[in-house]
Amino acid sequence: MNEALNATIVAIEARVRLYRSTVMLVAAILVLSGLAAAVFRSWGPLSAVILIAPVSGAFCAFDNRRVRNWRRQILELHAAHDLDLTGFAKAISAHPMVPRRTIEGMLASLPTMNVDSRLVPRNRGNEASERR
Repeated sequence: MNEALNATIVAIEARVRLYRSTVMLVAAILVLSGLAAAVFRSWGPLSAVILIAPVSGAFCAFDNRRVRNWRRQILELHAAHDLDLTGFAKAISAHPMVPRRTIEGMLASLPTMNVDSRLVPRNRGNEASERR
């Protein structure tokens, strides 16, 4: 369980660093393009604001990769060490240093146990069994 908790904390810290870097880059683009427009008395430098779209896209891609790697680590621990996903979810949710919404989103990407003890994704397995 400690390996899973540590992997989760490391993943969240990496996601926070990535988010902060992205915010700083977007802020720099906005400030520098605004200053350049004021100095050169031209609207042209403001076209650099269009760079915010690829920066945001890169953030989403890298963040998605980080969450996928974390999910793979957790599922490998589950398979190798018989990590109880429900107990892990309760333990990590109770950790005081973990942002609640962040961990809820990450845990939602993990599969859950179905009635016949097979791992199934949350968004498919639970809805199908609740409709019956």
